[in-house]
Amino acid sequence: MLSIHSPMPVRIPEEAPDTHATLRFNVDDMSYEQLMELGESIGSVSTGLTETLISQHVTRRKFEPPTVALPDKLEKELCCICQDEYDEGADIARLACGHEYHFNCIQQWLVRKNDCPICKRKAIKL
Repeated sequence: MLSIHSPMPVRIPEEAPDTHATLRFNVDDMSYEQLMELGESIGSVSTGLTETLISQHVTRRKFEPPTVALPDKLEKELCCICQDEYDEGADIARLACGHEYHFNCIQQWLVRKNDCPICKRKAIKL
């Protein structure tokens, strides 16, 4: 068997024992009750941030529309989370990667997960 993720093909013996076989679950064959029990035993893992950390580490500004008239074909700027246009004076947050969102939208996102919704980089490096 060849490993796909390796830059150089590596031959892996097919008879190699699976040392993690007892840790694997086939969720496709589990009932709803079994899935719920599994979820309770595993628990939840939060990779999100507190609202205080978000407010302290996100760059904020007020949105100002372009002063030059744009051709009709060009799309207006949208928040990729809520899909709404930025209104003049809207509270905009910029992440370290440079992507911008409505502050309230990205705050709700970052409470759940500390990654940029577009590029998946860490939104706030602590």
